[in-house]
Amino acid sequence: MTKQQRAPFTADLREAGFEAWLDATFDHPERADPTNVDDAWYWMHEVELVAEPARQIRYLTRLFRQPEALVQRYSAAQVEEGFWFMLSAGGREWYRDALWNPGVPWEARAACIAAVPVLYERLFAPDEDADGIPWMLWDLLAFDYDCGNRDPATSEEDRRVQDAMLEAMRRMLMRSQSPMAQRAALHGLFHLNHPKGPGLIRTYLDSRRIPRTLRDYAANVLAGDAL
Repeated sequence: MTKQQRAPFTADLREAGFEAWLDATFDHPERADPTNVDDAWYWMHEVELVAEPARQIRYLTRLFRQPEALVQRYSAAQVEEGFWFMLSAGGREWYRDALWNPGVPWEARAACIAAVPVLYERLFAPDEDADGIPWMLWDLLAFDYDCGNRDPATSEEDRRVQDAMLEAMRRMLMRSQSPMAQRAALHGLFHLNHPKGPGLIRTYLDSRRIPRTLRDYAANVLAGDAL
């Protein structure tokens, strides 16, 4: 199906209940070819959502804190695709970007970011696929700081979101027993470009016993040579 032929997918989420919101996000056909990004449902449709940013943040926070509902309702492939949709180009303008929306009270946005470590604890296995969404989630959230789309030096919103992400990654590094979660946090720090990031990584290296693979990856992040 060419871009001109793509069928529309529309949904009004402004008054949707949580379960209807979940279905609009995750209840879609799996890729015909799991290795082909173009087979994702949101690239096969012209997606147009109507969303209210405060409700999006409220539901994201609830999802991050109680992700078990996903396992009960959707396949593993649907869960993976739903997170890609929310956090990458397919749907981030309706989901992820609300984290920087000053029209949403900061306390709600900060709580949403703080819930990401809970998501890792309750949904992602310690040995999760290194190429999947557990590996990429912080990358997708923080990459705007890496590519220059966000400027904490000139924007208060950019700065406090960056600070909140740093704190969430700190919790994962210092408290999580999951090597995958620790590696994902290191990956996120690589893209977050927070001035306190290198110090946090050094504290992490000095404060706990770490497998050689994680220690090597942390060294690469400190050297600016990690993806």
